[in-house]
Amino acid sequence: MLDVLLDAGCFFAVNKPAGLPAHATVDGQRQNLLDLLRRSEAAAGRSADDVFMVHRLDRDTTGVTLVARGREAARVLGETFAVGGAHKTYLALVAPVPVERTLTVEHHLAPRREGGTERMEIVRAGGQQAITKVSLEARGRRLGLVRCEPHTGRKHQIRAALASIGAPIAGDFLYGGPMARRLAPRVMLHAAVLVFPHPETGAKVRIEAQVPSDMRGLFLRDGGELPPRWGGPAIDTSGPRRSHRTAPSPARGRR
Repeated sequence: MLDVLLDAGCFFAVNKPAGLPAHATVDGQRQNLLDLLRRSEAAAGRSADDVFMVHRLDRDTTGVTLVARGREAARVLGETFAVGGAHKTYLALVAPVPVERTLTVEHHLAPRREGGTERMEIVRAGGQQAITKVSLEARGRRLGLVRCEPHTGRKHQIRAALASIGAPIAGDFLYGGPMARRLAPRVMLHAAVLVFPHPETGAKVRIEAQVPSDMRGLFLRDGGELPPRWGGPAIDTSGPRRSHRTAPSPARGRR
């Protein structure tokens, strides 16, 4: 059963669980979020055809997912996201812990097929600009809890940004390699907060999803404590600020 975080009539938000793809997979065998949303709306006596996902999260990413009811709400909310009118805050567990307390990662990303999987690669020319603000929230023995605020909305933007500064997300084998995979059974990335204007009134809407239990437990076992706003004691996160421009990854030889 889906965890509904807010229902405002013309839109609603759910807390997406880990392991659930946003849409149907190629083989059509895996359960997906869109089908669950449609069945839930139909069970409530509403039209399943009026359900539109405004944005999507990766299969392993948890947290706030916004859903529109009706084409007009979908259009307005879609335009809001397209022009950067929605502010997103993500939390991630990374290893090793970043050296800087706060930094801005800026680069250009372009897709690349690798072994049947698409990943985003940092390039010098072409691609799409990606800007991500990264702030260290707390630290454990090996893991760091970071807050990520993407200023652009590119595929795998946060995953690529954190890997580029040498602090890939725990569980992210695609960008962090075998070591990251050994740290966690999934990509430890959570869409914690979403802020945007109401599509009808323009009033500010803020939706928050609690840190999932597996992510919280992993950090606690590592000796970390969540700060107050995420469910734990305070930590001093003051420190130097700088801009980080990342060079593209070196070309890989054929295997």
